[in-house]
Amino acid sequence: MVVVYLVVVVIPSLSVWARRLHDTGMSSAWILLSVVGLGIIPLIMAIPQGQPGANKYGPDPRVHSRVAAGR
Repeated sequence: MVVVYLVVVVIPSLSVWARRLHDTGMSSAWILLSVVGLGIIPLIMAIPQGQPGANKYGPDPRVHSRVAAGR
């Protein structure tokens, strides 16, 4: 049952968390702080708005969504 939970909830959550940190221009390695009980730090780091434009992790996802929506 724990394996099912990990596959269905934890792994996708870590993926979204890593993507959000990448949006702000930070490495997803910050998630490793959650292993030692300091998971609140990368969570707080993911709160601010992402960097405008592309960064080393890829293009700005908001620009692509505006273009697709015709804005």
